Amino acid sequence: MLIKSIELENFRQYKNKVRFDFSCSKDKNVTVILGENTGGKTTLVRAFKWCFYNANDFKKQGILNLEKSEELMNKSIGSFINVAVSIELETTKIDEESHELIKRTYIISRKQRFEKTKTKSDPVAKATIIEIWETSEDGYNKKLYSADETDRSSKKHKEITRFITEILPEELADYFFFWGERIENLSDKKNINKAVKDFLGLSTIDYTKEYLEYAIKDLNKDISYKTKDVNLQKINREIEETAKRIQDCQKVLDINQVEENKYSLRVQEASKEYYKVENNEKMQEKINSLKERENHANESLKVEKKNFIKYFNQDYIGYYSMPFINEAKNILDNNQDEISGWVHIDVNAIEEILKKGECICGAKIHNGSEAYKHLLGQKRLVAPNVIGGVSAVLISKMDTASRNYKRYYENLVQSEKRIADYEEQISDFEKEIAELQEKQIDPEILAQRKMKLREAEQIYKELQRKGLRLEEEIKKYSIDKQKREQEQSNAQKMAILQNKQRMKLAYAKAVLENINADYEGREKEIRSKMQEYTQEYFNQMYSGDRDIVIGSSFKIVLYNSIGSKRIIAETSPGLETVKNFAFIAALVQVAKERIIEYRKKKNGEYDDALFTEPYPLVLDAPFSQADEKHVPAISGLISNIAEQIILVVMKKDWQFAKTSLGDKVGKFYVLEKITETHTQVRELTAEEMEREL
Repeated sequence: MLIKSIELENFRQYKNKVRFDFSCSKDKNVTVILGENTGGKTTLVRAFKWCFYNANDFKKQGILNLEKSEELMNKSIGSFINVAVSIELETTKIDEESHELIKRTYIISRKQRFEKTKTKSDPVAKATIIEIWETSEDGYNKKLYSADETDRSSKKHKEITRFITEILPEELADYFFFWGERIENLSDKKNINKAVKDFLGLSTIDYTKEYLEYAIKDLNKDISYKTKDVNLQKINREIEETAKRIQDCQKVLDINQVEENKYSLRVQEASKEYYKVENNEKMQEKINSLKERENHANESLKVEKKNFIKYFNQDYIGYYSMPFINEAKNILDNNQDEISGWVHIDVNAIEEILKKGECICGAKIHNGSEAYKHLLGQKRLVAPNVIGGVSAVLISKMDTASRNYKRYYENLVQSEKRIADYEEQISDFEKEIAELQEKQIDPEILAQRKMKLREAEQIYKELQRKGLRLEEEIKKYSIDKQKREQEQSNAQKMAILQNKQRMKLAYAKAVLENINADYEGREKEIRSKMQEYTQEYFNQMYSGDRDIVIGSSFKIVLYNSIGSKRIIAETSPGLETVKNFAFIAALVQVAKERIIEYRKKKNGEYDDALFTEPYPLVLDAPFSQADEKHVPAISGLISNIAEQIILVVMKKDWQFAKTSLGDKVGKFYVLEKITETHTQVRELTAEEMEREL
């Protein structure tokens, strides 16, 4: 695996987006990042582990940049900011068909959303989301996996965990992503045995051994069960007894079925008769309902008659005169031309005006004037010469009377109609009741029919229950008989099965024995090489006389030799640093040899089980516990062993390391601490790096 780049967004000191592109050249395989204390060096290394494994072991504040957190708290509720880390890497895989080594480029991205939910509280961190993309040769990114941390047992999350474990097991990550103050504890890590086996390709064989051991245990148990004694005589006797019980039950069931059919017919016949009973009861219910409605109609009729008399007595004269008034009004309306004239003005009133020579309005009227002539003409149109005015008064009075009597008359007519309707309803109810009463049957006959039906139904149901019980017994006995017959058949086949199982067991044991012999040799060889290289690299870095022993669990122990005796040596932080660097270098070297071994054919086939790939070293202040004379030795060793080195150091430590690493550096960066919560990144050329130092 080679790391091509990492991009951080709002991750602790790294505000907004910050990107590092790492050197992947074989000749210049070192990237140097200079920074001072609290300037973001350790944060950068931990960002790798957070992205890969969601590991957040910061003692104080969380991963969200504090300045961004303050900005978020000044925004409205519901606002959010993302923290993200994306790593682009290149891996070496085996093509399943051609067995050739092929390279793949992936982007692993982890993102966490921080949201403002309340006015005064800190932002709330949501579940992290991890995505894995594959980059094709033409630069197109295809999403392979995506999941969040809310359900770590989900299928998607397990697939992502398996994918990352195949790249670098989490138990081994501290050996390739570490900071100076932790290097002295690396050899005491738990699960180091499993991690080293995963790394060096032994886990596949471990899984095969576990499967075979389980299969052998299961076969032993199976054979032990199948060899139990079986009493065939007892089974045969039980089969005969069960068959006799089935036969007896079937005879009783046949008799019961005949009786059941007989009473089924009786129930049908009685039901037809009882239908009439039910019909009779329904008719009685309808009669009762009709009588109730008839009583209600009678009550309504009494009330309506009483109301009619009350209305009639209020103005009976108007009731009888209304037709005559309407007739007279129609006559006058049809003869308007014959009854024209002035209303309330007669001949005497006009003669009085002519006599005075003055109208009541004050106008002068002279003999021979137009007004005088007009009044003479109007004199012919007033009473008593014509009755027009009188007729008009009469019509007006008749209109008033008509309006007054109209509502009264209409109320009486409507009341009279309701009385007629109620009388008609009552007549219909009486008629329908009489018809239903004629159709009803004698209650005593109905009671007898009902009793007959109930008795037939009771006997029929009891016969049905008895038949079901017999069928259940036959079914139960039949199942018992089938079980016994199956036991009989199994007993006859047992000998054949036992022979087959024993053959499988012998084969599994032989395979396991061969694998154990081969595995022990391989594991011993790997441990021997690990110890050899660890001792060799330790001697290159440390001038003292110490022996290294790697135990069965791949843990390292330092010994002092005193004569022919060896005692466990006391170690200092500096010595632990040298020891662990020697162990890491040995891991990388053995892994490289495994790649070479894989490329060799073994009996014409590729040994896929032992394949592994190179790993980078991402180091933060790795020389903090080492003295000045050990730093160049450590630097030279890891640069020759590791495929890629990303070195995050302070300027003073780089001064000692650059003598061994200087000509292998392909990328330079410097971390510029702006504030306690903000670090900027600047890429440097080799010349700029020299000036920086």
